[in-house]
Amino acid sequence: MSRNIIMPTEEEDAEINAGIAADPDTVEWTDEDFANARSAYIESEAETQFKLRAARADAQQAKAILNKLNQHFEGVQQ
Repeated sequence: MSRNIIMPTEEEDAEINAGIAADPDTVEWTDEDFANARSAYIESEAETQFKLRAARADAQQAKAILNKLNQHFEGVQQ
């Protein structure tokens, strides 16, 4: 499957850029901004790993609490 990319004409490109410049919520990055940028993927991967480890620890604690409750109520029922 081939892709055909149609690039904007100079007039269309100027119109697009004018729209971007007029939008107060957009900021054009400088070379310094790009140089200081960090990969969101790497950070989110580390954050995901941290959350998974925390969730596993929480799950183990929850399981231990449930086991204690089950033992308690088994004793009460008998």
